[in-house]
Amino acid sequence: MPSKIRRTLTIGHDPITGEPIKKNFCGPTKKAVQAAIDKYKIEAATGQKQETEIMLFSEWADEWLSTYKEDVVSDSMYDGYALCIDHLNAYFKNVPINTIRAVDMQKFFKSKQHLSQSMVNKLRITANAIFETAIENDYAFKNPLRNLKPPKGKPTSEKRSYTLEQARIVLDFAKTHEHGLGVYMILKTGLRRGELMGLIPTEDIDLKKGRLHVRRSVTDVKGKVQLHEGGKTVNAARTIPLDPDTCEYLRNDIRMKQDGFLFKNRDGRYMSPKSWAVNRYKKFQDDLEEIHPDIPRLTPHELRHTYGTLIFKSGTDIFTLQKIMGHADISTTTKIYVHDDYEDIEKNVKWCDFEKTSGASGAV
Repeated sequence: MPSKIRRTLTIGHDPITGEPIKKNFCGPTKKAVQAAIDKYKIEAATGQKQETEIMLFSEWADEWLSTYKEDVVSDSMYDGYALCIDHLNAYFKNVPINTIRAVDMQKFFKSKQHLSQSMVNKLRITANAIFETAIENDYAFKNPLRNLKPPKGKPTSEKRSYTLEQARIVLDFAKTHEHGLGVYMILKTGLRRGELMGLIPTEDIDLKKGRLHVRRSVTDVKGKVQLHEGGKTVNAARTIPLDPDTCEYLRNDIRMKQDGFLFKNRDGRYMSPKSWAVNRYKKFQDDLEEIHPDIPRLTPHELRHTYGTLIFKSGTDIFTLQKIMGHADISTTTKIYVHDDYEDIEKNVKWCDFEKTSGASGAV
């Protein structure tokens, strides 16, 4: 029979003798004992019996994602939360959420120091929201992150992008490659992968007017592929202008006239964004590398970043860029794209002529 852990707590003093009144708390683990003590303290303070259902961290984390974030945030943000939950669930598997202490969270973050600082910040934000909502729903008594200072991760590297010359080379190669259409579309429109998979050319691409309408998106979280009509947010549904060269190229592509989705799986339904990236995009990158080994291998999201970077540097104002990229907040756009290098600063600075003076001759 497993031994129990026992803790004795002084809960008051005898009003006559002054002797301490003690209460024993037992449990199979230190966490279970501490949870029982916390429960007792809350009941003593409120005068109400706490009927707390045991909720595993992973169960509530998954419930939080589907209840508080699904159909509320953008596809990319939803995928980001899902990735954070994968990290958290792997560490706190089968652990009741009300038994997790600050020291446990500190150990968790120490195990994630190999990740970027940006990812560590996202993990903290996600975990904090999970604990706060668990408290609101009576599955936990306190948030172990409230006064926590997690160890720092690795410095966040800047997003990579092609130069204009590199982008031209990749676009030319994409026109001749069997899997180049998706690459071409992202580089010329800035679409997200899920938005690309959601395209129906006969409905969404107007080559006469030079417009691409983003009306739906496909997500793939934990193998669950879903189609979201209208996009996941108001800003995700948008219209992107197409340049004349893009219109001319697409006009000659027979796939622009096909019914249904532009990218289909074997069943003729919309393709998973992950499947497209792992199979078709990887094949494209492998073949590109053979012919142009000096061109860096970028992720699909870095292709999107290339588009935003190049049209911003070409003079597109930040507010127009926000609408084209489908960012919900202008601060997201500025944080990503307003970071001129020295050459940009040197080129754009307007010098003031300090040698010339105004007013009457001889004025001081």
